[in-house]
Amino acid sequence: MLGIKIYRILTFILLPIEILMGLMALIMLIMSLGNIGALLPVFMISCTVIYIFSSFRFLNSGIEQHKPLKASLKHWIKVNGYVCIGFCMLMITQIVTLLLHPEVMQEMYQQLMAMQNKMQGQQLSAQLFKNMMIGMFCGMLAYAVLLLVHTFMSFRFVRQYQHLFDEE
Repeated sequence: MLGIKIYRILTFILLPIEILMGLMALIMLIMSLGNIGALLPVFMISCTVIYIFSSFRFLNSGIEQHKPLKASLKHWIKVNGYVCIGFCMLMITQIVTLLLHPEVMQEMYQQLMAMQNKMQGQQLSAQLFKNMMIGMFCGMLAYAVLLLVHTFMSFRFVRQYQHLFDEE
């Protein structure tokens, strides 16, 4: 029962984030139509959005209300969950690498500060900008870890509540 409560909390934490990620994916899709290489991140973000909404439906209708679910929902959860695992592992690897190698971050700060100096208006200090970037990376790392934990919990609950999925 504690596992279901944790799963519910994680779902409701990730749901608003995925709404924003869905909007971001739509914008990225429009921007990436001219660049085929940029479609892979759009695909991965779209899969995380589909996964969270599928798992929310599984939690709400199946686990909590004990309603029978279509077998296709189980497939949506599994397939998009596998993509989520890949997305999370990629994100965790990249963020940990950036946080452990400050020289890469320093080069990135310098490039962004140079771009900011070219623009008119109020400018951020280098330290404030660095702190904002580290905070953003830590937030993204927390998101990736929560999504990864949620995905593994979903796989466990899909196996545990196998009887809810009708096989037609």
